[in-house]
Amino acid sequence: MSEANPNSNVTIACEGLAIYNFNKAAKFWEFLFLRHLEDHELTIRITKFRPSDVAAEKSVMHSFKVEKRHKIFIEAENSVEPSAIQYEIDDFEFNSVNQREDIRWMVNLSDAQVGSSENAGCSFQQFNKDDLTFMSVSANSILYTRELSKRSFEIWETIDPDTKIKRGVRQLGEIVAADIECPEGESLKFRVEGPFGFTIDLPVEPDVSYLIEFDNACIKPACEDQTDFRHYYEFMNSDRKLELVALPLPDPDEDKGTGVGACLCTGCRHLIGIDESLAELVN
Repeated sequence: MSEANPNSNVTIACEGLAIYNFNKAAKFWEFLFLRHLEDHELTIRITKFRPSDVAAEKSVMHSFKVEKRHKIFIEAENSVEPSAIQYEIDDFEFNSVNQREDIRWMVNLSDAQVGSSENAGCSFQQFNKDDLTFMSVSANSILYTRELSKRSFEIWETIDPDTKIKRGVRQLGEIVAADIECPEGESLKFRVEGPFGFTIDLPVEPDVSYLIEFDNACIKPACEDQTDFRHYYEFMNSDRKLELVALPLPDPDEDKGTGVGACLCTGCRHLIGIDESLAELVN
């Protein structure tokens, strides 16, 4: 449950190295987890809880890792259609604590990561399909920023070998989430397709909610002082070269978080050379 959809009873949250895209033809969100780095590991947790009992401890029903060469599908029958596909607030401004769920906190390849309307020229390099794990949320859902980075970042753009321009200072969306409102008694399925595929049925019951978390962040301690953003230029060719410089934490003893830059929005499908679906890159 969030400001994006206060009536939701299912939340899918994604953190770590991934990109996401809205499939306009099928009308659902897609995610592509990038598995080419040895220090990253895709872990999934499914938690069931009762929103009315705020004092109760949430219990993890399932926690597992998904091997490469698998696809993941979250299927919700007869889910309620939200008023919009992504959560945006009028008169949005970065660094406003009242707008922390706005989707524009997430790093977006189509606006060059700085919130401008100018599209950056990008192309997607060839990738081994075995290093890509596809996931779709085939339900009516609204996407929003679930958590911001604890650090702020200076954004620098390289104009030429001798010139860099500071484009601003801001936090980044670290976790992106999709909220779904499922009617009671309907079916919610978590399905993994592949050599070791399986299906988990999640019954939609009164006063029951589910949190499904995908964590593809770096698992090494050294990653606490780094960001996943630096990896995107390994497979994206961009007309604009941007660099994030992490600023010190306000409290040095505070948990640094992981995988800053969580999921990157593809913005326009032509940026990654697909027609409709991210699934084209793994088939």
